[in-house]
Amino acid sequence: MITILSPAKNMKIEKNGTRPKSLPACLEDAQKVWEQLRTYGPPDLEILMKISESLAEDSFDRIQSMKWDEKGTSAVETYDGIQYKYMDAGTFSEEAKSFAQEHVRILSGLYGVVRPYDSIYEYRLEMLTKRPVGESKNLYEFWGSRLYETLMKEMQGEPVILNLASEEYGKTIRKYVEEPISFVSCTFKTFSKGKHKVLATAAKMARGSMVRYIAMNQIDDLEGIKQFDWNGYHYEESLSSQKELVFLQD
Repeated sequence: MITILSPAKNMKIEKNGTRPKSLPACLEDAQKVWEQLRTYGPPDLEILMKISESLAEDSFDRIQSMKWDEKGTSAVETYDGIQYKYMDAGTFSEEAKSFAQEHVRILSGLYGVVRPYDSIYEYRLEMLTKRPVGESKNLYEFWGSRLYETLMKEMQGEPVILNLASEEYGKTIRKYVEEPISFVSCTFKTFSKGKHKVLATAAKMARGSMVRYIAMNQIDDLEGIKQFDWNGYHYEESLSSQKELVFLQD
């Protein structure tokens, strides 16, 4: 089983973090995205990414100073969104780190498919960003089937893709999946105002906690996933299907 995740907008440099073990698999394609991106000035980035002037300046500086070596920081400890805070990869055991490196992948608009301990540098680029790359009109068209094909090379016969990514990123893989591979998404619902529904922040917290559960316990099948019981969440078989595992929080 391979678990796919979204990246985070926020990033940080963990000076005492885990040393990167590898470079991203799609580095050549990533550099093509970067070559286009580095032609934009701060005002262009502000409009393109719909961000503040200060964030645009910061993003410009990161783009211009981008490197492609193993001296960056480990991806899973560099992304700093809610999901990653609850994953708390900085406290993974060595066994959990090794398992995550083999069984977890982060999907990125810049880097493509990223292993947890690949070397990356800080950047800001959402997959939804409407910008051309070469002859492609946007990042979805540029990456096309590349992300799925890369994932297939690394799955080594694994039959299940567990989707813990947002729709923005999950759809880059789902549309290409063919049998005998199964694409299974996890949905986390919280009881609020008289009914269970997906709350964005709570769902991100649960996703991060599930990745931690997978890595720390070396979970490699869906039956193990169904045992996840963090913070009141429990698997609800009556609402689940072959393509979706639903977890309710009471």
